[in-house]
Amino acid sequence: SMELIKRETEKESLNLPLNLLNYSPESYKVGPGDVLFIYVYGETERLSAALARGAAINPVFEKIVRDDGTIFYPNAGILKVSGKTVEEIRLMLTNSLSSVLNNPQIDVSVTEFKSQKIIVSGNFKRSGTIPVTSVPVTLTEIIANADPYGENGQRPLGDLTSVKFSRDGYTYDVDYEYLSRNSQIQNYIYLKDGDIIHLPDNSENQVHVIGEASNPISIDLTRETIPLSIALGKAKGLNQSTARGKDVYILR
Repeated sequence: SMELIKRETEKESLNLPLNLLNYSPESYKVGPGDVLFIYVYGETERLSAALARGAAINPVFEKIVRDDGTIFYPNAGILKVSGKTVEEIRLMLTNSLSSVLNNPQIDVSVTEFKSQKIIVSGNFKRSGTIPVTSVPVTLTEIIANADPYGENGQRPLGDLTSVKFSRDGYTYDVDYEYLSRNSQIQNYIYLKDGDIIHLPDNSENQVHVIGEASNPISIDLTRETIPLSIALGKAKGLNQSTARGKDVYILR
């Protein structure tokens, strides 16, 4: 993917900050509020009624990571799991339970992702928070799922030419409409915990065709620019009776 990014940035001016392009997602790190599913196979399963240090061992546990980043697991005690991958947690449990079980086989997974999130706000049809999970999510997926295109894809709700992408205290303007027409690079911009994607209102992004047009009109801009011919076409051309075709003015 880094080769694609290099090739795309060399091809044309995409006006994207390297900070967004260079981020590469890592393995998911567990945090407070996440729910862990822990299953101990083998010895515990066969001898579930047996005693270990005077207490029966339950092979199945669901644990919520506490505010201090820890869980309590029987015969393993209090374990600091915040900031660790599920594989690191599995190894910690394996080492801790080896003193009471013969060669314990342990599976650890996250059943509820609650510690990290991405915020989607503004004029999307579906705004809110999206949990960060073990499956990396791209800018394309976030915007597509939030639906910026309105009813039946016919009514743009926001300004896709200036999507506000906030990360680590900085806010970047991303012309997503341009990218979606000219590049694949937006498919390789991965999001992380704390990112905010905001879609501004586009109600003031208009071109006004006034004067002696057949149908004076205000046109909502869905791109940065449109040709003059399109603006005049939407206004059904100049009024052939009253307009002076050689005196068409652009006021900017």
